Amino acid sequence: MAEPMTQPTAGAPPLRVLMVIGQFNPIIGGAEKQAEKLARALIALGVDVGVVTFAVKGAPRREIVGGVHVSRVGVLPAIRGGRLKLWVYLLQLFIFLIRRRRRYDILHAHLALAPALAAALAAKILKKPCIVKIGNTGERFDLLTLKNTFTAGPAMARSLARSASAFIATSAAAAEHLLEFGVPRESVRLIPNGVEILPPRESPTCPAGQTSLPQLKSRLGLPPDRLVVLFAGTLHKKKNTLRLLDACAALKDRRNGFLLVILGDGAMRRELEKKIASTGLREHCWIMGFVTNVEHWLAAADAFVLPSLVEGFPNALLEAMAAGLPCAASDLPGCRELISNGDNGLLFDPLDTADVARKIAELLDDPNLRKRLGDAARAAAREKFSIAAVADSYVSLYNSLVKR
Repeated sequence: MAEPMTQPTAGAPPLRVLMVIGQFNPIIGGAEKQAEKLARALIALGVDVGVVTFAVKGAPRREIVGGVHVSRVGVLPAIRGGRLKLWVYLLQLFIFLIRRRRRYDILHAHLALAPALAAALAAKILKKPCIVKIGNTGERFDLLTLKNTFTAGPAMARSLARSASAFIATSAAAAEHLLEFGVPRESVRLIPNGVEILPPRESPTCPAGQTSLPQLKSRLGLPPDRLVVLFAGTLHKKKNTLRLLDACAALKDRRNGFLLVILGDGAMRRELEKKIASTGLREHCWIMGFVTNVEHWLAAADAFVLPSLVEGFPNALLEAMAAGLPCAASDLPGCRELISNGDNGLLFDPLDTADVARKIAELLDDPNLRKRLGDAARAAAREKFSIAAVADSYVSLYNSLVKR
């Protein structure tokens, strides 16, 4: 992908984009992180970006997050939860978008779910463009999830497929899903997720400064004499972390010591902790929970592993590659968008514990392989997925849709 070329036209008012997303910072997930990164990159290009999202307890209704104006739409105090609460929220979101129509030129919805439908319908009434970015593929493909969530889901999915001005597929697999769902080919645009390319750990601009690897590991409480394999993600069934623990159990008696560090939290945490205790993995696997300094852990790790059963476009894998880590990941369409097996990473069968263990062992055993794959991973991320270049692609798309 070429370096950014888009510049605001002299004297022209800035392009105004309002992003619509079901949840946003302080709730952090892959889609939320991507939305925030993209918003900041767009602002750097001179775009006026705002975000409207669902209200959460403890978060103000209006605030600026990293230079991004965030508005939170709340529900009636008497509504405690459940499906009625969602419908009330969607109505309030729709009304918000109608009332604020003079404050944006285009709507950009993240995830093709119910909030995106509210955005697309409001945009259609207002005769404004609305683009919708897909977040998941496979059994969790956005439009399929929308279809299966509501009684009126099939009609809602069809309406969204017809109403949006364009759909953003982050991978070829997502593009194929959209076509299979009846979205016109001319409405499908392929724009990958973007990532900030971290400098090498030895660089003074790296988050870790010029701290040596043993010093950085010590700062994070990691043993200096162990190779650290990192996993980052939500602790849900789709991430396949139980099988990852099985693979680590098969490797725990290896002569060269290693430590699996799991960053993230979720519904499966207690089950994972019990398995670590019952299989004697306490010295080989640590669950650190949610952390805010992921970049430091990436700089301290020796390798990265992603054993997911389902992935759209795996942000955690892309971030690890951008940090120069050698990666082993599931042989899934989304991962294959990033990794060419043996060239800039390793792929394994996520249903085969022995294969998962074998690929991790290859990285543990061969420092030259780790160096070669890590360098190639960073180069691939820089060439194709820098957030600045991705933001420039969005500006070009916005300008092609907005009548000014």
